[in-house]
Parts: sequence; C-alpha cells; structure tokens
Amino acid sequence: MARQLPIACFHEGLANDVPKLTPKNQLSKMPEEFQDLQSGLVQTPTDTCKPINMTTEFIPETDELIASLLIPIEYDADEEDDPLADYDDGREAALDQLRPGAIELGSFENDVDHSPGLSWHTNLSVFVVPVPDVEGGFALLVLDWDDNWGRWEWRCEAALSGAGSRDAATTELLQEYKANYAGIASAAFLEFLDSLS
Repeated sequence: MARQLPIACFHEGLANDVPKLTPKNQLSKMPEEFQDLQSGLVQTPTDTCKPINMTTEFIPETDELIASLLIPIEYDADEEDDPLADYDDGREAALDQLRPGAIELGSFENDVDHSPGLSWHTNLSVFVVPVPDVEGGFALLVLDWDDNWGRWEWRCEAALSGAGSRDAATTELLQEYKANYAGIASAAFLEFLDSLS
C-alpha cells in the first residue's frame, strides 16, 4: 500500500521543523520517513513551496463521483421548468450546486460559425473541487452551455486522489484535460487551457 508523503518546503529560513537538504552520506541519519524523499528533493531559489507527492492516482469519472461533488437541485419536473435550462438564471442555479472549497480557474465563451445561417453560442467554466471522503482527492469539473442543448451541463473531466496540495492536483488535472483534447479541440480552446496553468 502506497503511503502519503508529506508536503515539505526545502528552503533556508522557512519553518524550523522542515528537513534541510542532506548529503547522501548523511542519508542514514535522517528520520526514516524522509529517507525515501532524497531523490525528490527540490531546493527552491525563492520562498515557494513545491509539493512532493508520490501517490497520486487518477480515479474514474463516474456518475456517482459527479453526484458526490454537487449539491442536487430539487424541483418538481411535472410542474416546474428545468432550472438549468435558462441561460442566465440556469448558470446561477448550477453554481449554487458547488460544494464549499470549489475554485473557478477560468471561463471560455465562443460563437461557433459552422456555415452560413448556422451558428451557436458556447460557454464553459472550469473548476477544481475537493472530492469528499477521498484523501488528497480533487476533481476538474466543467460547467458547459451549448445552444444546441439549451441547458447547463456538468462534466467531470478528470479526478485524482493522493494529491499533496490543491496546486499539485490542479497541475495534473489540467495536464490530463489538455491531453484528452489535443488534436481535436480548436486552437482557441487549447490556448485557453494553456492559460489556466
């Protein structure tokens, strides 16, 4: 079973309880929990902390996972309109579904001119959200509108466990997202994804 390694900052002058870089001949004198970190040590030139994480794993983006990430909207489908079907109010209703800890990374709006007389509007927002009850778990959620659907839709583009920090998780999730759309998405959309990292 893989164990979660600590997040550590290796820079002079930071927290006193943080281990300093150690020559290899001193490795045996280090506390056991830090001995296996030697190959991953990074000395930063500034006061920036870099997470050390050896246990990150991608987890399946199932319907159950998406349901755990969002607060359900309750409405009577027989008597009420779908609250996510309105462009303006629907977006607000969808955002109200986010659980505490969600952070928006950015938004991408686009008017697609497919052919003369055929165009539509798209609007997409990207969020990083914690995964409940999963240690170091984070997911990349996308809130998406397309005039063809006429409804705001949530998708989970990637999820992982064992992240040492939100920043480390965000980096890995965005890399996965970009890799999945490389070669099939528009240049403008790929440029937007690059701008998020």
